[in-house]
Amino acid sequence: MRILYITDYLPYPPISGDRIRVYNLIRRIAVHHSLTLLVLLSTPEIPIGFPHLNEFCERVETINHQWPTASTYLPELLRYFIQGKPIELRLLYSYKLINLIAELTSQQDFDIVHIEQSRLAFYVEAVQSKQSKTLIAF
Repeated sequence: MRILYITDYLPYPPISGDRIRVYNLIRRIAVHHSLTLLVLLSTPEIPIGFPHLNEFCERVETINHQWPTASTYLPELLRYFIQGKPIELRLLYSYKLINLIAELTSQQDFDIVHIEQSRLAFYVEAVQSKQSKTLIAF
């Protein structure tokens, strides 16, 4: 199976609970399946895990994302707040990641698109599946 795995942190080195879980999931999945890992980096991390992750992932892509300042996005953040939407959704919004997801999913069919955290759920709208059997999981 072809699997697209989207997360908002680099799972290597596995130094915390979430990272340990994701690292072990992708490492075990990649033994039997083709896995593409997309990572939204919200902090200026040096992706030291690339060489290791590339050993078992078919492809690893990162998007550097800078959280907007409240003064820059204050009107939009207020709108999210009034609508009852978590402000974090706007803070994690990346046009670059949306474009990359759309590009990858239009170029190849993935059997599963796994979005690691519910706070990234809005990225499901970027999935361009040509096949109706693509499973999208959170």
